Amino acid sequence: MSENKNKYKRKNPSFTQEYFEKKFNDKGEESRICNILDENGNKCGKEYKCGKGASSTGNLIVHLRDKHDIVSNDDDTAISKKV
Repeated sequence: MSENKNKYKRKNPSFTQEYFEKKFNDKGEESRICNILDENGNKCGKEYKCGKGASSTGNLIVHLRDKHDIVSNDDDTAISKKV
């Protein structure tokens, strides 16, 4: 059964992990907060809720792309910017 334990674990974590921190509120709900600093040293702070029907990695990728012009180096996971 130890094989099933790791069955759903991601082999390659999303590149978004280096830009977002994980946070839990008083109710134990998980969210991600953008840690990117602007030219004045202010943290972006955009928060995305995680869990049932909430934020997915795709939302984090779109935020990085649209607000910070950051895309993955992996062409398979990068979402192209709309022109």
